[in-house]
Amino acid sequence: MKIMLEGINKVKATYEKSGFSIQSLHADTEFELLRPSLEPEIELTIYANKEHVGPIEREVRTVKERNRSTVHGFPYACMPKVMTVAMVERT
Repeated sequence: MKIMLEGINKVKATYEKSGFSIQSLHADTEFELLRPSLEPEIELTIYANKEHVGPIEREVRTVKERNRSTVHGFPYACMPKVMTVAMVERT
C-alpha cells in the first residue's frame, strides 16, 4: 500500500510541476485501501476487476490514434525506442 501511495504522489507531483491538478483517480479494488490516505480533492472511482472502464479506454485509444498518425508522417521504416518514448510522452 505504501508503494502505491508513493507512486500516486510521484505522478501527482509531476503533473503539478506542469501546471495540472489531479481531480479524479480511476482504479481497481486494490486502491480502495488508499482512500483515507488520498487528499480530499481527489475523487477515487473504484472499478471491479475485469470491468469495462470507458474514460480510461477512450484516453488510451486517443493516444494510440495520435501516435499512429504522427508515425505515418515519418520518413523512417523503423523508429528508435527513444523516439517512440518521447512521442508518447508528448501526446
